[in-house]
Amino acid sequence: MDQFAFQSITTSQFIDYLRSKLLCQRPNSATGLSIEEWVYAPGLPRTAPRPISDALATVEQQASRWLRGEIALKDIQTSEWSTQEWLHFLRYISGKIDSAGMEALDREFRLTWSGNAELQFQWLVMAIEKDYEPAYKRLEEFLNTIGRRKYVKPLYGELVKTPQGKQWALSIYRKARPRYHPITRAAVSEVLREGRS
Repeated sequence: MDQFAFQSITTSQFIDYLRSKLLCQRPNSATGLSIEEWVYAPGLPRTAPRPISDALATVEQQASRWLRGEIALKDIQTSEWSTQEWLHFLRYISGKIDSAGMEALDREFRLTWSGNAELQFQWLVMAIEKDYEPAYKRLEEFLNTIGRRKYVKPLYGELVKTPQGKQWALSIYRKARPRYHPITRAAVSEVLREGRS
């Protein structure tokens, strides 16, 4: 930090410094390290450590047992789940359930009316994908009260995938548009115009 304090450096300067001052002092720690892959290649390098979460593995195990019919929803230990565990659960089961599965989940956990915006968003995306009509009223309310682009744009993107959904999206957008930030309005307008997220 002292070497380059209060100045900008280029990527090549950074790599040169890394090699000459840091990696040469600890050659064993640099074995197998591809600096170019870390700096220039897209995504995570193949040498990057892969995090493993015992908590998320437990979520997957319980979800799998429920999907196989080995346990009931009420037997899934959710009382101390964090938002991340709930999101992992929903994403894990999303492609493996239908509207009836959505109904069972909603009956047990009342996800349509969750007070957590992250969970609500994930649930509403799934509701659109699975054509789960009991969540549609909440979807419309959500789009009319939440203006964050990270939630709004993907939901409209899911809606426009069908002609009926696109018409409904246009109707909701006409009402919600004045409350959206200009950047959100621009993003949603593009989705509605192009019919994609």
